[in-house]
Amino acid sequence: MNTMSTSTLVALIAVVIVVVVAIALIIRTERSKRLKTRFGPEYQRAVTETGSATQAESRLEKLEKRVEGFKIRQLSQADRANFLAAWQKIQARFFDDPRAAVIEADKLIQALMAARGYPVTDFEQRAADIPWIIPSSLNIIGPVTTFPSAIPKDPQALKTSGRP
Repeated sequence: MNTMSTSTLVALIAVVIVVVVAIALIIRTERSKRLKTRFGPEYQRAVTETGSATQAESRLEKLEKRVEGFKIRQLSQADRANFLAAWQKIQARFFDDPRAAVIEADKLIQALMAARGYPVTDFEQRAADIPWIIPSSLNIIGPVTTFPSAIPKDPQALKTSGRP
């Protein structure tokens, strides 16, 4: 009968453990790369908010799975052109009336999300979905280059001053 020595068995078990750990690390690294690519700056914001890459990745994966259930549709060329024109008008009005422009922008984003098939009834959920939507879907409006970088962090500042 062929028996394996204890030291051979221990060495084999050690090799198996090392391989399993290596595979787990590779899977985790690939998961992180995929999420960083998919979410862009939102990935780092989630890490900062949760204090942990593991928790952030779990949160982003839940968002990813939730959004996968949406029945997202492409915009027609006409709809895309209409949304783009509306966005440009809002940007042009921002300096004259930032409060109204922000309200119009919110309505436009809500209409765009609805046109694409995203649920838009709950503001908090809509806000949570934005990181997923912006990189892949709302890019039709292009970068927000005409809005000033000095927009106050506190929304109340717009209400009291009328200008950022």
